Amino acid sequence: MKQIYYLVKKRVEVSGENLVDSQATVEQGRPVVSFRFDPVGARRFGNTTRRNVDKPFAIVLDKEVISAPVIREPILGGNGIISGNFTTESAGDLALLLRSGALPVPLSII
Repeated sequence: MKQIYYLVKKRVEVSGENLVDSQATVEQGRPVVSFRFDPVGARRFGNTTRRNVDKPFAIVLDKEVISAPVIREPILGGNGIISGNFTTESAGDLALLLRSGALPVPLSII
């Protein structure tokens, strides 16, 4: 499998402590990961996504990028969906990693 490298800003925009929930689900017949932030995380994530439409953001766990979806539009309500080439299993794996809220899961603009 081809390795992909990302240049990630050190500033953490939103951390895992602000993530309330994430679940693997299906949208339009495809596996996706839904997520929800607390009010503080929703505000931070909304501001970040507003400033960075069409840019990828890195989801980092233990200094490793575990996902880097592109922001398609501002996500202002604190709820969002990560879509991509997920299988049911890989969507479940990412949702589980995101739910491990006790661990820092910083989201940073790439």
